Amino acid sequence: VLSIRYLANPTMFVRTFPPTQEGIAAASAYLDEVLAMKEGGQTSLDEEQVERIRAMSPALHVILDEMASNIVKHSGASGFDVDLEIVKAPAGVKMTLVDDGAPFDPLSRTDPDTSLPAAERPIGGLGIMMVKKMASSVSYRRANNRNYFTVERRCG
Repeated sequence: VLSIRYLANPTMFVRTFPPTQEGIAAASAYLDEVLAMKEGGQTSLDEEQVERIRAMSPALHVILDEMASNIVKHSGASGFDVDLEIVKAPAGVKMTLVDDGAPFDPLSRTDPDTSLPAAERPIGGLGIMMVKKMASSVSYRRANNRNYFTVERRCG
């Protein structure tokens, strides 16, 4: 028996935001816009696939907020804007943030020891640890003097 299952092609959305708190709010609103798109509205996903992706919205917002906040607070990004690429596919959503800040691979750091009392833990690292736990996959690369931080969250 031969069985073939058609999976719609992924759809990519790209927008640029300033590396500011206002830019983070605009990126979050853009994520809502992309997640709400239905069949005939620039995506080839069926209604069930769109609903599964919408159900991931709270986690995707936490991930986006943490990634973008780190860029705004710590990267030293210059006047260039931050690119947000969102790929929607039946299997889930992939987001990539691209900035021109200082090279920094957040995945190279050891996760904080959460068994220690808060007063004994060094500051930092909880946000990226949370992103890694909420995501299906996380990657970082540096190319052309830009940081590329990609997070994928699969449905189901």
